[in-house]
Amino acid sequence: MIPRMKKDLGFTLVEISIVLIIAGLMLSGMLGAYLSQIEANRIRETRQALHEVRDALIGFALSNGHLPCPANPALANTATLAGQEERSGVTGNCTYIDGVLPWATLGVKELDAWGKRYSYRVTSYFADTSNATIGPSATCIPAADPAVSFAICSVGDITILPQAGTLGGIPAVAVIVSHGKNLRGAYGPSGGTRLGNLAGDELENANNDTSFVDHPFVHDADPLAENYFDDLVDWVSPSILIGKMAAASRLP
Repeated sequence: MIPRMKKDLGFTLVEISIVLIIAGLMLSGMLGAYLSQIEANRIRETRQALHEVRDALIGFALSNGHLPCPANPALANTATLAGQEERSGVTGNCTYIDGVLPWATLGVKELDAWGKRYSYRVTSYFADTSNATIGPSATCIPAADPAVSFAICSVGDITILPQAGTLGGIPAVAVIVSHGKNLRGAYGPSGGTRLGNLAGDELENANNDTSFVDHPFVHDADPLAENYFDDLVDWVSPSILIGKMAAASRLP
């Protein structure tokens, strides 16, 4: 008898290709889920950091009678005064009204989860050291404590809008911005100028005026598209700050 030939137990090139394609799709899906989880963690971490910064700002005001001034955004974090609030030693006024968070002064982290600095703006008369400058109201009476730079009736000059160019909005005395994953408008740890390619609502959060935008993320295939928005924004409300000061008997 002629012995039977053993069946070939190997794989054809077509079969190997199919297996590789399936494995690639599975790995791609797993990688996408992994990257999405990393991004979600960064967002959550930065939101928590912003809440902590807001509490630190209020705590600073309770201790000092005024909010801190912004730090110089142009300084590298290796410079002597990096992260320190900057104000005139003569007048007590802020050197910068719009700059970066004075992380060293507050004892908080310098960078958000994407490795960039937080932008920070403050209302000048909430951050100076004079109780004679308390805002635009002619009927406002300075605080009895000369160390408190604002009054029970002071209002902020910053507005948090739902969209650039809209009316109304939420009043604030200070605002902190993380410029998100696409980094438009952010300052880096080496100092210098803001990262460019600003557009839309993200431009409103980096154009050095008193209007800021906060709304849910708007993601586009192109992270540099005008309507793309991934900024994270938090702020100090005048009513909350004044209420905390009053509760601590710093204001009547």
